[in-house]
Amino acid sequence: MSSYKTETKTGLPVKYLKYTKESLWEKFSYQFPDGVKRTSFMMFLQGKQYIYQENLGGLCSICSHYGYEIFVEMKNFIEKNIQNNNLQSYEQELEIAVNGTVAHNACISHCLPYAFGTCTESHSHECVECGQLFAIFYQLKNDTPITLHNELEEYQEHLLYYLAHQTRKVYLNTQFNANLLELDEKGALIVVDYKMKVLPKSARETKEQFFGKKGWTLHSVLVYTRKEDSFELDIQAHDHWSNDPRQDAWFTASSLHAVIESMNKKPE
Repeated sequence: MSSYKTETKTGLPVKYLKYTKESLWEKFSYQFPDGVKRTSFMMFLQGKQYIYQENLGGLCSICSHYGYEIFVEMKNFIEKNIQNNNLQSYEQELEIAVNGTVAHNACISHCLPYAFGTCTESHSHECVECGQLFAIFYQLKNDTPITLHNELEEYQEHLLYYLAHQTRKVYLNTQFNANLLELDEKGALIVVDYKMKVLPKSARETKEQFFGKKGWTLHSVLVYTRKEDSFELDIQAHDHWSNDPRQDAWFTASSLHAVIESMNKKPE
């Protein structure tokens, strides 16, 4: 509470909130489920009498700096000096041979055979970096009300999904390189993928703009072949455009068929 500053209309002293109004409502609704509704609760906090970490001129210097500004400084310190190296270095710990085969790892979080459900060996430990990911969410749950646990679990699931995506990406990239090493003059490696949906105004867009919209479909087929009597690769890109935005299996099969028919030397 400010020692001298008051709200203009009511003349009541200004009160500085330690938590956001939304957090206060979650705590109130949890403790008093039969109390006032959310609209009435928020209307009571309307106006300039209740302020959250802003316009702190009415606080003494100790309260202002050590009670409020310190959290902003800590946040800036973390963003400046602490990087998320744990997630970035995760894929470097995955063990995959040049020929594409996966190897057992004593850390269960880095064992690809275990991820594929084929590992029969024991996992003796979990590395510190992987354990920190779960420890921080465990600590957050202990320090937050139970009403926020579902949101924390959702964040944790998103991070685990990201790690699964990174695992799949590393594995597939290794398989692609392994297949290129085995490619001979009689074969071909074909990569088929939809590239984008194009609107007349823009040919480059974000993922959010890409999904769920109508536009031209750009479908690409990359063909890798080995040149005769050489280790060099011959790479050809075939792009197909369509006014049909459905991107179904028929268009994919048609594009692939057209590419194969256009090849001078058919792969065996």
